[in-house]
Amino acid sequence: LAVMSWWLDQLCEKTFPDIDDFFKTRKTKNKGWDIEHIAAVAYENEHINLDQKHSIGNLALLSPLDQRGAKNAPPLDKLAIYTQSVLVLSKTVTGESLTPRMNKVRDEIYSACQIEPAWSLANWDTKAINARQEFYKSFMTAIVNMELPIPD
Repeated sequence: LAVMSWWLDQLCEKTFPDIDDFFKTRKTKNKGWDIEHIAAVAYENEHINLDQKHSIGNLALLSPLDQRGAKNAPPLDKLAIYTQSVLVLSKTVTGESLTPRMNKVRDEIYSACQIEPAWSLANWDTKAINARQEFYKSFMTAIVNMELPIPD
């Protein structure tokens, strides 16, 4: 998630002080990233089993302050948290439109990865988790194979 987040943010011309910042986990207050379960483990949903809740398709990075607000809320209740995330990759979980620049870059990556996004927080279920997992796999593969533009 860290590599994909860094790559996408750089292509969207968002600046962070150092690539190392993307690989920090929270050690102190307000530093690093937390791994967030989009459908929380404690969230009751007959359409999402525990294995799916722990799969990478159900994960996103959030800042520690965002993570505290997310807790065990249903996915749709987390819309504002993901929309306001500083990471573009985490924003894409919403299925919502972003800024024109972010939309363009996001859509170019979806196209290069041959992905038609089939997820949104309004319909977060097994299908959405599997689609998101397939996106992560295709995106990471495209990065490793140097099939995407290289950030400056």
